Amino acid sequence: MEFVWNYYYSITKRMLSLVAYYYISCPLFVLFSLTPKILDKLLPLNESRPILLPHECHYFVDHREYFYYIFFHVLISTFIVLTGLLAHDCVILTYIEHVCGIFAVAGFRFENLTHNTDIENDKINVQSKYIQCKTYNQEIALSVHVHWRALQYAEFLKNTFSVTLLIQMFIVIVAMSVTLLQMVVQLENIIETTRYMAFFTGQLIHIFCFSLQGQRLIDHSLQIHDKIYAEFLKNTFSVTLVIQMFIGIVAMSVTLLQNHYARQYGTI
Repeated sequence: MEFVWNYYYSITKRMLSLVAYYYISCPLFVLFSLTPKILDKLLPLNESRPILLPHECHYFVDHREYFYYIFFHVLISTFIVLTGLLAHDCVILTYIEHVCGIFAVAGFRFENLTHNTDIENDKINVQSKYIQCKTYNQEIALSVHVHWRALQYAEFLKNTFSVTLLIQMFIVIVAMSVTLLQMVVQLENIIETTRYMAFFTGQLIHIFCFSLQGQRLIDHSLQIHDKIYAEFLKNTFSVTLVIQMFIGIVAMSVTLLQNHYARQYGTI
């Protein structure tokens, strides 16, 4: 099952890229606050440049005197919050990729229900129709079982993560709105505008990753329907009438299941 390993390597690369991006970009957002300190050392002025805090906060102390304490507190807090957020995101994205892999296995089995029909045609003619039907019944039953497992797993993920994911997306959208507002307010300050633009880009990437995985899940589910009908049409005259009826019934059942989930939960 080489294509199953392809799913594993694909999600591993995407997760590592996502983790690397956030663990590099988020600390850089905080490190931008050191710019005035660095410029004071490299290009000193008659007076010190204004303090640039990592973010708008009030510690009820002198920001200039306790700047480094505030800086390290924000930096450590960023790593802690970021670790929890990435752990949650990676779990959801990995589970969705696992469901896509199960759908791919089901589609592979449906595509290869009759792959030995032409090769073993002489042997099949000798065998009784009962043995032939029984063999294909077992293959169809296993394929249907794998597809049913994929549907159950997809529904389990929906019931488990739908509320938390909705809350997270709401928070991200609110944060994006606040970020854009800050960009407009700080438009004359190039450093602040650059910081918030980078932060806004990270939020867009965050939403894009979830949208991409959701679309992949929808596509893999819909491909099952197409693969079954393709197998049914391709082997219409190469198998017995009973097997044709079984494949047709499975195709109609999958169509009804998808319509049911589409009405009740949205497209899966």
